[in-house]
Amino acid sequence: MSPMPPEGVPDPEHFPAMNASFYAARPQDYFGRRLQNLMLVAGNLQGLDDLFAKGVSFGTLSAVGPQVSDGVGADTAQERARQTQHFLIAESEVLCHHAGETLLRLYLAHAGAPPSPWLELSQTRSPDEFKKRVRRRFGPGSKASDPANLAEVARTFYLTDVPERLVPPPAPEEWSRGLALIEGYLRYFAALFLEKAALYNAAKHGLALLPGDIALEVGDGSVLSQSGPAVQYLQLRKSDDGHRRWSRVIHWVQSDRQVVLTYTAAILMADLWAAGRFRYVVSVREDGFSIAPGPEVATSTTAHTSYSSRLLFPSSRAASALEMSLSIVASGRREARPTVIPTPTASWSA
Repeated sequence: MSPMPPEGVPDPEHFPAMNASFYAARPQDYFGRRLQNLMLVAGNLQGLDDLFAKGVSFGTLSAVGPQVSDGVGADTAQERARQTQHFLIAESEVLCHHAGETLLRLYLAHAGAPPSPWLELSQTRSPDEFKKRVRRRFGPGSKASDPANLAEVARTFYLTDVPERLVPPPAPEEWSRGLALIEGYLRYFAALFLEKAALYNAAKHGLALLPGDIALEVGDGSVLSQSGPAVQYLQLRKSDDGHRRWSRVIHWVQSDRQVVLTYTAAILMADLWAAGRFRYVVSVREDGFSIAPGPEVATSTTAHTSYSSRLLFPSSRAASALEMSLSIVASGRREARPTVIPTPTASWSA
């Protein structure tokens, strides 16, 4: 095989090899491991301490003995618990943002079935350019119920926007509801990405956010009263006089909710990845449902795929919870907390 040109678009002959390499990865597993670590710290910190006391190895490195936090002033159980809580607050929030942005990038890189999603993903290097793409697809000018948007979701996740071509075909109401759920999650993560970019940037650049338990009250509390886990960060905002000034922002965090949303993003990545892998890597087309030939499968005349029962056949409780969260997003009350969130029951490896 001839070498890839150093600049410009690779020759079409390179795309099959690029796609095979790209889909050998499993991006959802990265987030699964980070979620696993988060859950271990939250639910079994003593077990982790015991492992370190016995000693652990990584390559040529080994670690044994007291925790790192013990050497920076965590000399009481209360202080150590506080530091652990701060980690959980920050990590759950940052991880949700990271997973949501990754899902959006993967979705936009696959929408339209470009010859190489890896190249499509890599070519979007400007943060402003990516924001424009997200705003154009999921912003105020784009409707969730737009048939074109739902058809794009179907082709990206299920290789076809004609459910009758799936074998067995899903019931019409299940198909429509499944696409609406996926579109809803994409829009939720898009709103999070666009509206809370300063929070995620504060975390990425110098960890310039302060996690902790915060209480805020105006007057006697009848106007405003809020307390609980939160992060604080600084953000440039336009004041009433039109000038941009630095402001301290408090963002309330519900860590268990963020964990569920992160896991849901990982499930969506897995489903999107399975469809993309089937579309672009001919050698893996062995399992799944049959699908009749059509223009959606650009690399072959026949294909088969599976659609996720977790998304296409949601329980009424889970669907109602998602609809509630989407209503909150639409009304601008982003800090409100839905009482129920659809919780996947499968293992962490989606």
